[in-house]
Amino acid sequence: MADGRARILVLIPCYRCADQIGRVVARLDEAALPEVAHVLVIDNRSPDDTVARAREALAASRLPAWTILVNDRNVSLGGSHKVAFAYARAHGYSHVLVVHGDDQAAPANFRDPLAAGLHRTHDAVLGGRFMPGSRLTGYGRFRIFGNHVFNALFRLATRRPIQDLGSGLNIYGPRILAAEDERSACDDLTFHCDLLITLIARGRDLRYVPVDWREDDQVSNAKLVRQSSRILKILAAHAMGLAPPRGPGQNAPAESYTARIAAEGTSPVEERRTHCAVCGSAALRPTDVAFALPAYQGCVPRDVPASEQRVATLRFDTCAACGSGQVANPLPVALVYQGGHATGLGAAWDAHHARLAAFLQAHSHGAIVEYGGGAGNLARHVRRIETGPVRPWCIVEPNPVRSGPDIAGLTYREGFFGPDTPIPPETGTVLFCHCLEHLPDIAGSLRHLAAGLAPGRRVVIAWPDLEDWIDRGVPGAINWEHTIFCRFDTLVAAFQEAGFALVAREAYGPGHSLFAAFERRDGLAPVIPRGDADDTRRRLGAYAESFRTQARAVAAALDGRPYYLTPASIYAQALLAGGLPDNCLGLVDNAPIKQGRTLYGTGLRVHGPEILTPDDIVVINGGAHGDEIARGLAALRPGLRLLHADGRAAA
Repeated sequence: MADGRARILVLIPCYRCADQIGRVVARLDEAALPEVAHVLVIDNRSPDDTVARAREALAASRLPAWTILVNDRNVSLGGSHKVAFAYARAHGYSHVLVVHGDDQAAPANFRDPLAAGLHRTHDAVLGGRFMPGSRLTGYGRFRIFGNHVFNALFRLATRRPIQDLGSGLNIYGPRILAAEDERSACDDLTFHCDLLITLIARGRDLRYVPVDWREDDQVSNAKLVRQSSRILKILAAHAMGLAPPRGPGQNAPAESYTARIAAEGTSPVEERRTHCAVCGSAALRPTDVAFALPAYQGCVPRDVPASEQRVATLRFDTCAACGSGQVANPLPVALVYQGGHATGLGAAWDAHHARLAAFLQAHSHGAIVEYGGGAGNLARHVRRIETGPVRPWCIVEPNPVRSGPDIAGLTYREGFFGPDTPIPPETGTVLFCHCLEHLPDIAGSLRHLAAGLAPGRRVVIAWPDLEDWIDRGVPGAINWEHTIFCRFDTLVAAFQEAGFALVAREAYGPGHSLFAAFERRDGLAPVIPRGDADDTRRRLGAYAESFRTQARAVAAALDGRPYYLTPASIYAQALLAGGLPDNCLGLVDNAPIKQGRTLYGTGLRVHGPEILTPDDIVVINGGAHGDEIARGLAALRPGLRLLHADGRAAA
């Protein structure tokens, strides 16, 4: 852990877990535990198809590299742990996180302890099934009572706050691995109890955390009377200062624990953020918010196979410092921006650009460099109201989509804005029109801008009203292109932190955009306020659920009837991902560049509006532009039944 980060090996010991292992892998995948580097399933020679089910589940997951081992002989639960601990030492892992393969434990219970760094400050973090805050489902009262009795006896004998003698959810750290503490524990089902006594005797720092535990279809391998007797003998030996009674595998040669590789693989690698994209803090905390969307928002030729169109799960972190939220696992920009897609069209966007052009004229100066300027629509609006000499204007865009007549003084340069992007020395104003939210690292980008702009130079932005968009479930708020959610005041503070003072702001809306102009100045004091990460987590969770809520409302209104969906964009992708009925006839969009193609990740063809007949139903998910789209379709085909994304009939 030279860089401060752990390399966690997840151990899933299995015996006769064919019915449960798929659920275990899925719950581990959904938990998105930080610092997990490898998943190791060890099968103790199960007579069922546990190995095959594990292979299927791991291959379909988004977990990192994984390996399935089968023990060369039956070494019971403790022996499987010894195989895993030896594997961890041999491959340089710092911790072993144990998740039993019978699906009784909830891996997500360890998300917060790991995020808080408890595995770094304690030798072991142990799941406590019977401590305050834990929840037990399907666990008999007699067994609960018995465990409380055993825990009380062990507390008396060890004078340590024992909360559980051994659950199936624990993490063991570097000191335990290096000292091979597990070697003296027996191989049978009392391994955890035996190991616990060893850890206490050796002065290890232990921490219990509450966990959720359930029993439904698990097959118990515990021999209750024999196991209870063994535990009492272990306790008595400890109380009398004697060596614990010999159990199977105690002090057996290390070379007697061998296993063969049954399968191994690597899931798609996710890059995960290590620092907040807004304030730069390392205080990121994982959440349980996740939903899937296509990686690319544009359209592709119809012959592109579905296997080449990636749909991936967005996972979210919040920042404990500034309260912002962000996609924790951003995809490569080459995948997300693999082509251009027409955006910012229609009367509503024309009105937006006209207002922003006036704001830009009043609060910018010198040559303009616009990042993400698309087809140059904003530049065209500025030229209409500009007086005096024509200012140079350069659009930097990865996939320029030129349209309309040439614009005086406008040039294009293909590329992205990033830490290696040079700022031309003649630049007077840098412009981001609904583009800053596309940057994966706003804090780093602002520092780069400050280094490249002399005092007095300006940055002008049009920023989506994210708080309103998130709360209304607008798909354009957070997706694979827009990976950051923060309050506008937090964004302004991030600018000041980097050396930019706010000189003007204006709201365009309601619920649409916020304009702001900043001037590069030296000597500004940092002012980033502490944000409410819990509120951000709540809002992100409601945002993810809104796609499913909208899809259910539309399905109810459709009542089984086929329909078209518009527009062909992230708005359609999100509604489909939420669970729209699969009898969609296709997509409708007025952008010629999309027509005749397939919206990425949906398998649906895009048509022009002329395909519609008065008997058709069209579902509109247009955000702030939904009413404009509805009016246009109603004028084109009177009699159309038009539904908004919440199931309401369009007026």
